[in-house]
Amino acid sequence: MKKLFLGAVLGTSLFFSGCFNKDVSCSDSQVKEMVKNATQGNVIIDMMAYDVLKKDNKPITPMNLAMAKLTMTMGIAAAGDNPKIKKIVDSYKEKYKNVDFELKDIRTDSKNKEIQKVTCSATAVYYFKDYNITANVNYIVQKTDDGKKLFVEVKKFEEQ
Repeated sequence: MKKLFLGAVLGTSLFFSGCFNKDVSCSDSQVKEMVKNATQGNVIIDMMAYDVLKKDNKPITPMNLAMAKLTMTMGIAAAGDNPKIKKIVDSYKEKYKNVDFELKDIRTDSKNKEIQKVTCSATAVYYFKDYNITANVNYIVQKTDDGKKLFVEVKKFEEQ
């Protein structure tokens, strides 16, 4: 069963920028870090769902995880600016900073040198103490017209 979750629920923007002086590339280390940042909302929902199932001593099955993720997503969306929920989400954002992340099997799907833009596909793996999250990721990398900044937009995050 494949699932698609959007990080927008947690208010995470899918566009990031940074200084960049080389040709645009799908596999640049800065691009990899930007992809990790852009997928934060998706992975935080997974982290929260896993922790809830573990706390409730429920088996970690695809169905239980899917239901827990749906509950987390709906609960966060419904809570709005609730300070308690914001504090919980912020604590997960802090934990996320220390997650080991790998972007592997990186492929350049298309490249436009004239406008410094590449379309990419890869497998993202997030390594946790008790489990891993693996997802197919499609993203676009493009320089600004002046070439001083780089933007990454994640178009698809689909768990395997």
